[in-house]
Amino acid sequence: MSTAEYPPDEQPIVLASGSPRRRELLACLIPSFEVLSSAAEEEAHERLPDWAPEPLDLPRPFAVPTESEPRLWAWRKAVDVMQQHQERLAVGTLIVGADTIVVARGKVLGKPATLQDARDMLYLLRDREHYVVTGFVLLRVAREGATTAHQEAVTARVVMRAFDDREVEDYLATGESMDKAGAYALQGLGGRLVERVDGCRTTVIGLPVCRVRAVLSLAGVSLLTYPAEGYCSFCLHRPTFAK
Repeated sequence: MSTAEYPPDEQPIVLASGSPRRRELLACLIPSFEVLSSAAEEEAHERLPDWAPEPLDLPRPFAVPTESEPRLWAWRKAVDVMQQHQERLAVGTLIVGADTIVVARGKVLGKPATLQDARDMLYLLRDREHYVVTGFVLLRVAREGATTAHQEAVTARVVMRAFDDREVEDYLATGESMDKAGAYALQGLGGRLVERVDGCRTTVIGLPVCRVRAVLSLAGVSLLTYPAEGYCSFCLHRPTFAK
């Protein structure tokens, strides 16, 4: 089977992530896709792509080390899924991989390992700015492996409130912070700790839908109708993507 056998709007699409948030966001863009989780992060894959990402456009105190580069990990997740399931993935299948990091001054924050770890992260972020970067890639399955059709990183600046200790403890008690990078969920109760977001909120949640929409459109994918209310206020006022 060759890619040409698929009309562009019928190319199978796979989301290489078990994140419910990414699943919900991608469902805003396309009517159907398959979800296949990757164990690339847990297995500490070290494979490298044949492309080198441009440096992230962040202030110097927020520099991201190569080993934490979100585009690299998005690619690793997508490739991991392709390799796990290559016998059944048809040529021409598009795989969407994504990875999100929270960048505090001088430190990249992952998911907290313990309650104290989550507490330390929230105190580190309190009353300060930080950046959230989501890298995403689009792989196209070929007869021999896959090719990278697109790779990109999207950044949002987040400013946290000067919340008090009681608010931290109350939030930690909900358990929401324990599987979230930076120990908070913007779309959940953690949103109460945020003063403002400069940039697209969906980038912070885990998938920058406007940019992903534009890339899928260029790939010939049939898209759901763009909502009149946009995906967030930032998206609505920056219509720089295909509708």
